[in-house]
Formats: sequence, structure tokens, C-alpha cells
Amino acid sequence: PISLVLAACGSTTTSSGSATPTPTTAPKSKVSVLYAGSLVNLMEKKVGPAFTQATGYPYEGEGKGSTALATEIKGHLRTPDVFISASAAVNQTLMGAANGNFVSWYASFMRTSLVIGYNPQSKFAADLQAAANGTKPWYQVLEEPGFRLGRTDPALDPKGLRTIILMELAQQYYNQPNLEQKILGSTENTSQIFPEETLVARMGSGQLDAGVFYLNEVKEQNLPYITLPAQINLGDPTYNTTYAKATYTD
Repeated sequence: PISLVLAACGSTTTSSGSATPTPTTAPKSKVSVLYAGSLVNLMEKKVGPAFTQATGYPYEGEGKGSTALATEIKGHLRTPDVFISASAAVNQTLMGAANGNFVSWYASFMRTSLVIGYNPQSKFAADLQAAANGTKPWYQVLEEPGFRLGRTDPALDPKGLRTIILMELAQQYYNQPNLEQKILGSTENTSQIFPEETLVARMGSGQLDAGVFYLNEVKEQNLPYITLPAQINLGDPTYNTTYAKATYTD
């Protein structure tokens, strides 16, 4: 299932489980946090300000695709105090001597699922609302000529990879051959792929009719959305065996 994962980068851990700066370095004037782009609204409007108010430490955050951020950390381009990704597998690429020991520990703190968020001003809004109400298959709406779907790059962001897996599962679940190809085109279809941290804004500005989002994203932004069956939304651990039937290799 989809989890959000908090990791301490280059830190030691106190007995209470909180991260503290490595004792060989002076305390930083600010706490640097790199996080999954799906958390921009939550981190910048809620968590960051609350952290500063509670601790007195200035907060500095940046959101981007989790895989892209991990690559930057591993390449010594970024040195955050905390890394919050959308995938435990991404964190594991930064752990252990073979991976540079960039992450000393991590903990999953939230589970979510995939949904189709949509622009209520879209010319397809009536059909999207019908899909949300369950009176029209959602995949038929996304297949309509001229429909503009947004998603993230599977090479840079776990959500982009999960979008492909979602469509593979939907193809099987609804017994719809070629559903993935009809909706996504190629896996690297550049007309659909955008940076994770800009996807909500692009839809809100009318550039997109809909996008594949995590449930927490659309709820935080008060966006209308289409709920997907648990068998394909990657959010229910009781269906892990089913989810494992779909794979993606770049």
C-alpha cells in the first residue's frame, strides 16, 4: 500500500525516538526538510509553521518527486535534515553502507490511496461528476477525445509509477483490454507528465481536466475527485497480493 515515510538524514536518535543533529557538527540555524511534492500544501501551510512555533527553529522545506529527491541526496547535491518520501522503497535506496548511509532510520506515518481529482470547470465536468457518482465508468471519461490527464514521471516520482500500476490493475479488474494504452499512451507520454509539485496548480488553472492524485492531496485542496475501488487504488493492504500482479520496469 501507499505510505508516507519520514526519515532522519545524517542524524542520531535519542531514546525518545526523535532525531537530533550529529554531535560532531554545530546546531543548524534552520531545519531543512525535503518532502514528496504531494505534501506541499500540508508542509508549507501546516507542519512547517507549527514546527517553528513549537520549537523556535526556522523551517525550510521543498517538495519534489521522491525518487528525484533521493537521487539528489545520493549525488551530494542536497543535504537535508529530514526526508519525507511517498515510498519506503525510496528510503531504502539511501540506507546502508552500499548506499552511502544517508538515512539512518525511517518510520511510516500515514497511508493513503490513489484517486482521480478533477477540475470542476472542465468541459468534461458533467461526465466526471457522473463517474464520481458511480453512474458512468471513470475510465470511459478519461478515454474521451481531447481529455487532458495529468500525472507524474514514473522515473522521478513513486506516484507516477503507481499511476501505471493503477491502470494495469484497472485493465484487469474491468476486463478492458488496452485500457492503459487508451488512457496513458506511452508510459513516458510527455503531454501528460508534469512535476508533482505543480500538478494541482496546473489543473486549477485549467491546463488539465483531471489528474491522478493521492487522496490527501485532493482533500487538502478541496478538489472534487473520483474514488477508485480498493482492488486497484493501492491503498488497502488486504489487497497487496492483487496489487503485486501489476509491475512496471523502466
